[in-house]
Amino acid sequence: PLESTSIHLIQSGIQTLLDLFPGRSFNDGDRDEYNRVCTLEYESIRDFIIFHYHATERNDSVLWNYCRAMDIPQSLRKRIELFRGHGRIRPRTPYELFALTDWIAVLIGQNVIPQSYEPLVDLHDIDDIRKRLQTMRTQIRQFAQMMPTHKDYIAKYAGADANAQ
Repeated sequence: PLESTSIHLIQSGIQTLLDLFPGRSFNDGDRDEYNRVCTLEYESIRDFIIFHYHATERNDSVLWNYCRAMDIPQSLRKRIELFRGHGRIRPRTPYELFALTDWIAVLIGQNVIPQSYEPLVDLHDIDDIRKRLQTMRTQIRQFAQMMPTHKDYIAKYAGADANAQ
């Protein structure tokens, strides 16, 4: 799945090109903005991919030991430190492919666990939070019950025989 980023970058680069160069005239400002936007997007994706290798706990080969010990970009180092402190993730910019939930999943999945929680949480009423979570659970359960089974979905949309094993 990480390699699909190259497809995204091609599409994004073309879209940015069309956004900034819709006509036949070009100027230095347009060119510089194109390069700035593309660089931001490439660096964000670079950090996400590097993190997968850097945060590995594998130690069964020279490759994994190297990846775990390698120098990482300062932008990634800061992101890890920010999350490790209070579970904070900086706001997503328009030039980032991976959402906040993607970062949370990979950080926690690689055992980068916050040392404390976000202090702003204390401003919220715990009973209100419990009610909201219960409402979410109920809605998720209701929506899941409305969905077809995997077997029924495949039979309907993939043309597979529902009785096939």
